[in-house]
Amino acid sequence: MLTAKEIREYKKTLSHSGQPLDISDPYYVPNLHGKDGYDVILRLQEAIEDTDGTGLYYFTGQRGTGKSTELRRLETLLNASDYRCIRFDALNYLNDTQAINAQMLMLIVAAGIGDWINQHYPEKAATEESSLARFCNWLNTEIKLEKVDLQVPGVKLALNLKPMQESVAEKIRNLGDQQRFHRQIIDFISEMCTWVSKREQRRLVIVVDSLENLRGNPLAGKDQELLFASVLDVFADRIEQIKVPDVHVVYSVPPYLCLLANIRPQVAWMSLASVRVYAAPTPQTRRQPRSEGLDMMRELLDKRLPNWREILTDEGFQRLALLSGGDLRQFIVRLLVDALHFAQYALERLPLKADDPIIEDVASACASEMLQLTVRSEWPLLRTVAERHNILADDRDQIKTLAHLLDTKVILNYRNGKDWYDLHPTLWGVIDPPTTATSAA
Repeated sequence: MLTAKEIREYKKTLSHSGQPLDISDPYYVPNLHGKDGYDVILRLQEAIEDTDGTGLYYFTGQRGTGKSTELRRLETLLNASDYRCIRFDALNYLNDTQAINAQMLMLIVAAGIGDWINQHYPEKAATEESSLARFCNWLNTEIKLEKVDLQVPGVKLALNLKPMQESVAEKIRNLGDQQRFHRQIIDFISEMCTWVSKREQRRLVIVVDSLENLRGNPLAGKDQELLFASVLDVFADRIEQIKVPDVHVVYSVPPYLCLLANIRPQVAWMSLASVRVYAAPTPQTRRQPRSEGLDMMRELLDKRLPNWREILTDEGFQRLALLSGGDLRQFIVRLLVDALHFAQYALERLPLKADDPIIEDVASACASEMLQLTVRSEWPLLRTVAERHNILADDRDQIKTLAHLLDTKVILNYRNGKDWYDLHPTLWGVIDPPTTATSAA
């Protein structure tokens, strides 16, 4: 029989399960989001390999779907082929609460490449004639950035824009010729990429992760609106300015972009959806549990908590998995952690059944939290999403609302050859007409 201390240790382990994984990690579950033709990373890899010259790709998905983990997998696959992938986290250089522009974005692309060079070729990076050193000297001269320097070889390039992002943006705006400044940044990026490509004897792929966190909120205060508008401006209206000649660049972007601009004809758009724990809706049925998706969630739990069956019956597991709607982060870090917290005080009832008061309480708390993310004026729109299983807006005023509801995961995205959408399962019985809802709660 499990002890309260053991369950508390399990809870601690799951609470820290939100970090991105490498595919060699024992926690990693292959084909979690689909295999073969449904594998979005293989599709992205093929798009890169089938494109000559300059390539631009947007990779997106709702928070908690595993985007950063899958981008690490892309890096591994590319490095094992004819490419060298340089992947970095944009939030190492930028604040996620302040507006950006195309020049700022390309500065952090240059910084990410520079840090990679400094790490992999430290003996060359700091020489005066290197492209990286000249880039740093140019920045100091052009806009007089403080603390921009090439440090000791092997140590991170000191181009962290976070503490001075507002002042940098102001300096860029005050430049006499912003187009010239932008071209020079691209020239330095191209020069550094050429330098790396020649030494690696492979083409380069640059992967810029975490930009989806620059989400802003179109329905919030002025600063959030500015951030939201700036992301839309950069990734929808400045597409040509964020390319790198003869290099493939993958940006991880917010999922709402496809709602707000006609991006898909201009950029290869790849989206990572929630795990399909529900079958695709048909004219006759909807919201039917999908055994293949539940099996993938079981495998995930088997790897992270091998003896979970001592805590939950399979029916208890299924209820929590279905309640999450296939959202990995909510399933692991929220629902399971909460269930474990209360389970340590009810050892005599383990394994918990689907109708155990603990599961009931966890379900009720989750439903209350999700409901608080909505306002009643949005409910008619949400009912329309539930009925149509798409996010087509009836008018332009609804688009920003839909973007906000996607960001808060009130609406979840799935895919089985095509995208389809539904409300979070905890909202079915409240917002969706009771005559057609099958509540997971």
